Amino acid sequence: MIYRIIFLILICISLVSEGYAEQIQSIPKQMSVEKIQKLDQIEKAKESLKKLKQLSNSMTTRKYSDCFKAYGDEIFCQCLSQNLPIPVSFNLYIKIVTTPKDELGYSELNKEDKQMVDVTLQTRETCVGNK
Repeated sequence: MIYRIIFLILICISLVSEGYAEQIQSIPKQMSVEKIQKLDQIEKAKESLKKLKQLSNSMTTRKYSDCFKAYGDEIFCQCLSQNLPIPVSFNLYIKIVTTPKDELGYSELNKEDKQMVDVTLQTRETCVGNK
């Protein structure tokens, strides 16, 4: 779910920001209230995107730190922190890779959660293979 939200925000921002520079350069001396509101919405969306990116970076750094404290392998921990789904913490990663799918309730999970489990397990295989 969070992936969809981030993805949609990124698409909206990229579409809107392409025309943003052109809009700024061609601002008439008097703007309508509607145009001012649109520009304000663009600025708010850009600020939200910036905050989401900061949150994502913070979560990635935390995953790396937790992994390195527990495992101590820089390459492996970088791989995990950069490739795990954003909402998957290191603790959740450990739970997913050490618990059989049936005990996770995999068959009852929704499509997004199943995908998160699948990506987590694939990331483990990829990162172990990098060693």
